[in-house]
Amino acid sequence: AFSADGQKIAFTSNRDGNNEIYVMNANGTNQTRLTFDAASDSQPTWSPDGTRIVFQSTRSGSFDIFSMNADGTGVAQLTNDPGFDTDPSVAAFGGKIAFVSTRDGNNEIYVMNADGSNETRLTNNTLFEVRPDFSRNGTKIVFARNVPDGAGSTQQVVIMDVDGTGEKVLTSAGANGNPAFAPDGNRIFFNSFRDLNTELYSMAVDGTNEVRVTNSLFSDANPSVQGLFEEETVAVYRPTLGKWVLRTENGSPAIDLTVNFGGQPGDLPVTGNWNGDSRTDIGVFRNGTFHLALLKSGFAGLTVVEELAPI
Repeated sequence: AFSADGQKIAFTSNRDGNNEIYVMNANGTNQTRLTFDAASDSQPTWSPDGTRIVFQSTRSGSFDIFSMNADGTGVAQLTNDPGFDTDPSVAAFGGKIAFVSTRDGNNEIYVMNADGSNETRLTNNTLFEVRPDFSRNGTKIVFARNVPDGAGSTQQVVIMDVDGTGEKVLTSAGANGNPAFAPDGNRIFFNSFRDLNTELYSMAVDGTNEVRVTNSLFSDANPSVQGLFEEETVAVYRPTLGKWVLRTENGSPAIDLTVNFGGQPGDLPVTGNWNGDSRTDIGVFRNGTFHLALLKSGFAGLTVVEELAPI
């Protein structure tokens, strides 16, 4: 699971004898063990500000939801039920956690506050449901459900409003699961067995425009998506301040912001599509060298300047 700023990945490993939570830099370096318990700790996910990690653990006797600081300290138990509570997902806004529980006889989707209070059941049926994920704006939850068909049932991707209403099955071809919203909320990533091998796909949030993302002889599953996405802006550069003054094109109303990049004597502003994603990025030309950057938007409106290697 990516941290909100895209700099860290939390993951589960049994390299030390049982399932424990680890964290590493996004490039795979500095792998660090965070949990040290004889129980199984797994399914980590980050709080929006990156200060805590929510996970599932059997340390209470059955699976429950826990949270801890990003360095592994301050462990707190959030659920306490004889049933299995698993698959936590933290909303970017509003302090909510979605999870799966068997407390009412089969897997259902629940939500609760970040401190474990106000547990609320969202789905109510006899079908098997797993892996909820919040949309970035917190209005939708996507999850996987075993949907009845002529041969029994097949796992499909389902979307619903955050209060449990407005359910819609989005997929139908083959078995599909482990959905994850793209950070801008416009697409959903998932894995599918429709081509007789588990591959990653993406689709629009209404289930249209399905695109195959991976194509290998091996099983590709469980996508996790970085929480930042690139912004498209119009801008002017003020060399005396070294600031880009930006106006987002999709604000309502448009939002003015400034970012520090450049500012040395003689810097000349340049713009272009540095990473081939069809979005315009910023930079300066200084003494024969291009200093380029990408603008990315994260949780709570945070704008991040990602500087690229000079060329």
